[in-house]
Amino acid sequence: MVRQVTSQLLLDLELRPDATFANFLGEVPRELRVETPWAYCWGPLGTGRSHLLQAFCHAWQADHRQVMYLPSPARTSPEMLDNLHQYELLCIDEADDVLQDEAWQAPLFHLFNSLKDNGHALLMSGLTHPLELHVPLADLRSRFRAMSHVESSELDQAGKTRLLQQRASRHGFQLSEQVVDYVMNRCARDQQTLLRVLDGLAHESLRQQRRVTIPLVREMLNL
Repeated sequence: MVRQVTSQLLLDLELRPDATFANFLGEVPRELRVETPWAYCWGPLGTGRSHLLQAFCHAWQADHRQVMYLPSPARTSPEMLDNLHQYELLCIDEADDVLQDEAWQAPLFHLFNSLKDNGHALLMSGLTHPLELHVPLADLRSRFRAMSHVESSELDQAGKTRLLQQRASRHGFQLSEQVVDYVMNRCARDQQTLLRVLDGLAHESLRQQRRVTIPLVREMLNL
């Protein structure tokens, strides 16, 4: 059964305005700094994979080239891939499930071939290590293994501080290093957890009309 393309998915197709190279923390992997990138980026949630794919889309759009950003394709159907080979850059985010789904094998294989034949670029991302992906169709598996495989890793502590302060700025407030240190010393330090805590603080700050301070953090974390 063909799943409907929901209004939420159409909204997700839009690029985040702030997901640019200027706001990207860390270095763009050398495998992607080529004329026609062809790569699979993998790593945990919150390590900037989606940001990186969208940054490429913004940069190519600014150069007047046609791009498509497709998030979470498993929420749609293989027919979603029809005619995507026309884009000069195609970015498929959270591609793990479809790469391992029988129903997507032939459409993905034909898409890979058409993009290559047209000299177009393909960037994919996923949680799963490429060697742990079970791609059923041998021809597609061969095409996938020929891609560059780029690991997206966690930032160091200084990078996580900048990440949280950048996220706070998007919410409209400044985050002191004292508050950052307090959060990091009392929460799991993976980026996804830290960002979730920061978003919670932003919500509580707005709800209570209070500045984000250590007492507010203490209350929210029930410390």
